[in-house]
Amino acid sequence: DKLAGGIDYPQMGLKDANGVKRYFVRPKLLIQPNERLSISLLALHARFEGDSDNLANVANPAVRLRSTLFPAKDNSDLANAIVTYDLGPVTLTSSTGYLKRDFGFTGSLSGGAIRFSADTSFKQWNQELRLSSNGDGPLQYTVGVWARDYSSLIDRSGTLNGAAFAPVRRVGTDPVDSKSSAIFGDATWKLSPRVELSAGGRFYNDQRTIRSTTPVFGPVTAKFDAFSPRVSGRYEWSRNASTYATLSKGFRSGGFNGNGTFYEPESLWNVEVGHKAVLAPGLFFDGVIYHANYTDRQAQSAIEISPGAFQAITKNVGKASGPGVEAAVSAKLPAGLELTATLGWNDI
Repeated sequence: DKLAGGIDYPQMGLKDANGVKRYFVRPKLLIQPNERLSISLLALHARFEGDSDNLANVANPAVRLRSTLFPAKDNSDLANAIVTYDLGPVTLTSSTGYLKRDFGFTGSLSGGAIRFSADTSFKQWNQELRLSSNGDGPLQYTVGVWARDYSSLIDRSGTLNGAAFAPVRRVGTDPVDSKSSAIFGDATWKLSPRVELSAGGRFYNDQRTIRSTTPVFGPVTAKFDAFSPRVSGRYEWSRNASTYATLSKGFRSGGFNGNGTFYEPESLWNVEVGHKAVLAPGLFFDGVIYHANYTDRQAQSAIEISPGAFQAITKNVGKASGPGVEAAVSAKLPAGLELTATLGWNDI
């Protein structure tokens, strides 16, 4: 995939210099030795090449004092293997995933006085095992375990008028390494042809570590764990309309910013009531009313580490709660067309 550039750099005699080239390879393989066993394999290699600084100003060269292009790269390798085996009453599923990514860029700030480069790499393993019930009985369930191992390394450096610039120098995790795991389960019980109840839960733990060799700090480790339950009920008025209600809890781990500062985990209780219906042939409605209640909500912010140079951080901004409404109406039109209208409002 080749994307044309749209910026000229007359001071270097270059036209359309900020073009991008992207390469993808993705083989897939499905193996089914028999009716019970299925093996699905997928691999992906992606490579990105381009110019990371898309700004030039002929009238005011101080905006970008450029004598060279600032290239960028982003290379990824992904693999996934899914194995399912039908044991009769239940189906066993194993999903194994691996991701490796290396990316980097160079750029400038403060009219070119500050130049910086950043190279980042990370690797991640995922493994999930789950058992799901088969058949169409009144009780259906899923139970499983999950684990993830994430490791990273960033090498960010900068110069100020050609000399080393300490405020943008960092070598270490990006921003943290993480080892996490979970046990989960969910069951649905069909009480009658029109009424069903479901409940589930997830035990989760996460160990996050930050370390840095430049500047020197760490390693510092924090552990987080939570139980996130969910209960839900649904009533089917007819084949074309149903109403449901759900109470659930969400959790997000705390952690460390790249500068070593710490933020607390975030939790959320949410209650919602929704309705889905076929209003007429080809006309569908989906709407929900909810109330969310956050504790220690996490938000993105930035701090200025030097004039014109900022660092993104995460911080806790306190409690937040309030109601919300979401609705969508879609219509299937002639000639294979579909028209959808959506509405969203909240006061959180």
